[in-house]
Amino acid sequence: MKVCFPVQINEGIESRVYNHFGSAPMFVVIDTDTNALATIHNTDQHHSHGACNPMKAFDNQRVDAIVVG
Repeated sequence: MKVCFPVQINEGIESRVYNHFGSAPMFVVIDTDTNALATIHNTDQHHSHGACNPMKAFDNQRVDAIVVG
């Protein structure tokens, strides 16, 4: 299972969850089956209020769950 966390700074497994999903600078994705860690940079970080679309930052990469603050 791939679990995605919005973060401000990539500190691997120790990364703290960012308080606003759409404005997070990046996402850390952890594959719970393999313990692999990947980083996805949020290309939609700067947007008009209410117009965020961070899912396009995933660039068709699939995640199974998203954890938010």
